[in-house]
Amino acid sequence: MASVLAGIQGKFLLSINDAPEMQEAFKAFTIEHVTLKYTLAREAFTTGKELLVRNFG
Repeated sequence: MASVLAGIQGKFLLSINDAPEMQEAFKAFTIEHVTLKYTLAREAFTTGKELLVRNFG
């Protein structure tokens, strides 16, 4: 996927699971680490980590 995104002419923003393999695959782009809460039910949630990968600013 990283090679396909490297070839596009427009801007992109990708959200993907934060894993070492993903950080390595997308290291040519700007990466932001974010923590978020996934809600499974109104009273329960799970904390997760994502990478925001982009080719601009």
